[in-house]
Amino acid sequence: MIARRIITTIVFLGVALLGGITAQAEPAHNVIDRLNVPGPIRFGETDYRLAWSSHPSPGYFKQEYVPAGQKVERFEVMILIELAMGRSLKDTVTAQVAMLKDRKKTDPVTNMSLMAKENTDEIILDFVMQARGADGTLITEWNAYRYKPHTTLSGKGVVLFAISKRAYGDDEGMAFLKALWANRQADLNMLAASTFPAVSGVK
Repeated sequence: MIARRIITTIVFLGVALLGGITAQAEPAHNVIDRLNVPGPIRFGETDYRLAWSSHPSPGYFKQEYVPAGQKVERFEVMILIELAMGRSLKDTVTAQVAMLKDRKKTDPVTNMSLMAKENTDEIILDFVMQARGADGTLITEWNAYRYKPHTTLSGKGVVLFAISKRAYGDDEGMAFLKALWANRQADLNMLAASTFPAVSGVK
């Protein structure tokens, strides 16, 4: 059981993205299941299929999953799984929080909450932010990152299981932020209660 509506809030800053507004490094046809988590991944009533993967640095692996009909280049909702070896949970979360605090100086929409899942060594960080895309379109994004330690024969690291949602356009961004407060807690509860994908066999 997880206290206080599934998760225990430790820190909350103010309104509450773009832990992931980046260009994709590999074309879709080159997708490799690097973490032995092929999908589909079921989240709520939706199946998410592997659409993009990357190995951007030694010991760091990323995979992105989207529902049928969506693309990673312009998704509305996405599931992410990442593995970072050689990093501690504390250092990983501390670095992400520091990045968001720094970002808030130039993006007033940026906000976050940090939560601990009761009776586990897991942390959930959820955050929202805005940025203009290359074409000038306003992108509003909310992410919920669920972190936990990961140990293999080759060492220790951190694995991430996350959900990301986006809206495109100024008016759409405002509506997105208003709806976020109505839906955020249910998504956080679902993420916290979901079975953490088993990560193994990195490629």
